[in-house]
Amino acid sequence: NFIVATMARLGYQVTVYPVYRADPEIAQRYRDLPDTVEILDAEEGMGLARLIDERQEHYDVLWVSRPHNIDLVCQFFQNRDISLR
Repeated sequence: NFIVATMARLGYQVTVYPVYRADPEIAQRYRDLPDTVEILDAEEGMGLARLIDERQEHYDVLWVSRPHNIDLVCQFFQNRDISLR
């Protein structure tokens, strides 16, 4: 939360997308984040692939905060033959 809050305080537009639903009440989980942070619910049916496909021009950086999720993200880009910089 500290890193996400810091990015928001620096003026970046930040979206948090949990890959897996972890909490029935998302507001409780992210209570320490600034109101300017967009928080998406993994259960909204968007899915990581759909999120990236629909918003590929929206984001400059995709930051993965948990090492066990990086495989999922890398697989998505490899399946689309997109190089990671």
